Amino acid sequence: AKAKKLIWGMGAVGAAQIATHAYFTGKPAEELKKQQDETYTPMWIFDPAAKKWEQYKTAKPHAQLRGMGATMSYLPDEGKSIWYVAAQNVSPSAFEMWTFDAKADAWAELKPGGKPIGTLATKDKVAPMSETQSAYSAKHKKMVAVLLHDTFVYDVVKNEWMKAVTDERIYAHDAQSVFIYDSYADVFLLAFPPGGRGKELKLASFSLTDNRWQMIEPSGAGVPKVQFGMYMGYYDPEHNVTVIQGRGIDRMWVYRHRK
Repeated sequence: AKAKKLIWGMGAVGAAQIATHAYFTGKPAEELKKQQDETYTPMWIFDPAAKKWEQYKTAKPHAQLRGMGATMSYLPDEGKSIWYVAAQNVSPSAFEMWTFDAKADAWAELKPGGKPIGTLATKDKVAPMSETQSAYSAKHKKMVAVLLHDTFVYDVVKNEWMKAVTDERIYAHDAQSVFIYDSYADVFLLAFPPGGRGKELKLASFSLTDNRWQMIEPSGAGVPKVQFGMYMGYYDPEHNVTVIQGRGIDRMWVYRHRK
């Protein structure tokens, strides 16, 4: 909102980055490889006013944007985004946490509690691994991350990660579930297939006030089951609804949580 841009930080292996760059630009991959220098990044920025994508380049210290299954959340009160990755699906492993101010083009590395992300995620287990989803509450100044049955909380003020709760009833995965923060009701909502792919979506809410999940049985028709692929969604603060669509479904499903 501050820079009036959309940011896509594509964490992936080098070959996948080049292949995606070639797909979007129409340029041969071999030509793009020759153009790579210290300013190359796999991040892309979309300008809605100009209706144009641009590849982000910088010579400043910045997140390496490696590792599949990273997450990025925007902090509206800070005017910055948080990039987080804890992935062992690349070599060497990718463990990073940075803030990015798109308007000022400024990066800052975070080391919560003075520890590396690798230690927090793999040894202390107070921070999530890859395939996590995150959402931020400006009211609490906390970012919540969900992965499988676990819920983690990052305190922006204290610069500290903690594991909040494990709840076997929920199932979060960046390729299978939708996770948002409902600022009107002050709850985090998770729409998820409890058994994995191809299942009907369940709905649950998480409150930072009491650090617990509640299962929800909404009125109205549920989200149609998708045969292939999964779901995507977002929270619309202007209309106070969570919007969800499944692949192959030509209608949107909207949910309004009771405050």
